[in-house]
Amino acid sequence: MVDTWTTSWFAEEGTRLFYLVPQELTDKLLPLHITPTPAETTRVIVGRVEIMSASEEKRLLAVVQDSAKVRARTLAEQIANGTTPPIDVPMPPEFAALGRLAEPALARLREISRDRAVQDEAEILITQLKANLAAEEEQQRNSAQAAR
Repeated sequence: MVDTWTTSWFAEEGTRLFYLVPQELTDKLLPLHITPTPAETTRVIVGRVEIMSASEEKRLLAVVQDSAKVRARTLAEQIANGTTPPIDVPMPPEFAALGRLAEPALARLREISRDRAVQDEAEILITQLKANLAAEEEQQRNSAQAAR
């Protein structure tokens, strides 16, 4: 089971808490009907919670603040040069390293920050992540179709 999860749960940075869901809740969430009924059935769901420590929140909050400053500076330069957006500010590598956990981390930072610039930047980065993911999925579909 752990081998199956290696790339999706253990290859990305972060702290995770794993737990076993009680049998009663497992049966309620995923009803199972077997005929003939066995004498005994034991099923297990492994739950996972991603944990972002206070120090990690602080570190990533600073990354979003820096990204907001870069975006504002880039916009000011474009306006001064008479060019128009789109503003091309790359995804901070700290969030790229988080993989699929980047979006929930950014959503958390957007919620805890009282700074409107940070909230806006977190939202922009979430949108950018989603656009990048959609582009990757499209590229994979196109590659799969070309291979056929």
